[in-house]
Amino acid sequence: MDKLLKNMTLTFLGVLLVLTFVDATYSKYIAANKVSENNANVAKFGTVELKEHEVKYENGMYVINKESLTKSGNKYDYVIPGVDIAKDPFVFISGTFGVSCELYVKIVKNSFPETITFSIREDNWAPVIGETDTYKYKNEIKLNEDLNQDVYILEDNKLIVSQYYQGSGGFELTFSAWIQQCL
Repeated sequence: MDKLLKNMTLTFLGVLLVLTFVDATYSKYIAANKVSENNANVAKFGTVELKEHEVKYENGMYVINKESLTKSGNKYDYVIPGVDIAKDPFVFISGTFGVSCELYVKIVKNSFPETITFSIREDNWAPVIGETDTYKYKNEIKLNEDLNQDVYILEDNKLIVSQYYQGSGGFELTFSAWIQQCL
C-alpha cells in the first residue's frame, strides 16, 4: 500500500511537471506570436460608403444641398421634360487598407425611361467588360494607403431629361459599391 501511494504521488508529480512545461512553452509561443496593432501583418480595413446629397426642388428644378446627405436616396416627384435632374451619388473611401483593392460600382435601373440618360465620369470609372452597368475605379487602392476622399460617379452630377420625356416618375436608379482585393 505504501509503495502504491508512493508510485501514485510520483506519477502525479511527473504529470504536473509535464503540464507545467507544456503550459510554459505554449504561453511563450502565444506571447511571441501575439497579434498587436503594431504588427505589420495585421490586415487593416478602411471603409467604402455610397453616399448622395439631398436635393431640394426650387424654382422648377432640383438643386443639390451640399449640407445634407440622404439616407434613402432622393425622390423626384416632379420631372419636367428638358430640365435636368441633380443627382450626385459618390463613394466615400476612408481609412487604411491592409491589402491593395479595386473599387467597383453597379447601377441598377428599374423602370428607367429611355428618355432620361446619364454619363459616367470617365476620369474616375471604366466599364467592366462583360458586365452590364458595372464600373471599376481607375485608381487602385494601394496597400497601407491612408485615404479620405469622395469619388463621384455621374458626369456633371445629373440625369439628363429629354424634351420628349412623357413619364410620370416611378423609376429607380440604384447604386451599389464594393471593394475587391487585387489579385
